[in-house]
Amino acid sequence: MASSRIPSRSIQWRNWRTRKGTKEQLIHQALQILNFWFCPLGDGLSRDSNGVPWIGSLVNANGDLTVDLLSDIAAESCAKIVYQYLMKFTDDPLVQKSLRFCMTREIAHFQMFSAALANIQPNFPPGVRHGDRRFTHAYFNMSNGADIRGPWNQGSGPWAEGEWTYVEDPIATVRQPQGLTEMRETAPYSECEVETANKKLAKLRHTEVSQAVPKG
Repeated sequence: MASSRIPSRSIQWRNWRTRKGTKEQLIHQALQILNFWFCPLGDGLSRDSNGVPWIGSLVNANGDLTVDLLSDIAAESCAKIVYQYLMKFTDDPLVQKSLRFCMTREIAHFQMFSAALANIQPNFPPGVRHGDRRFTHAYFNMSNGADIRGPWNQGSGPWAEGEWTYVEDPIATVRQPQGLTEMRETAPYSECEVETANKKLAKLRHTEVSQAVPKG
């Protein structure tokens, strides 16, 4: 078939990059490719640099704003590092400027998402429901080497109150007659307080979502 002889867009793009010519010539070559007219109907090409089509699974959305913002912050951090690494592979001053601009925008985006997350109160823990009081403040020492202590397993954690409970030997703890089922609470609040906090936060989130939805 004739269509089988038409090169993929990724091949076409690689060919364009290796050819010398003016901007007008590049545009002229693009408009002569049948795929440009008959496949996307003149619309934007929803493909990456390898010609892979865009698909809905590329959208990373959880439905909870705090979770989505944390995911955005992580993505901006990874993207910033990618540009930083790319800058090592070129001495071209213009490419360096372009990469630095893109890297800087990732920093700006990181700060935007961080500010948006800080504007949501409370934003910890993610979601609405609080965790099991026996384990929210517990750190299980699963290391088989040197025990390293720090703010991630001792002292005050990211809570308004309470401190870490350090479980030195998790295996021995689990092997006890009732194992973890009767482990004492590590969080400094009661089950009644947990349920009250869950209902209060659920009502708050419901109100926020309802107000954001257009009426009619």
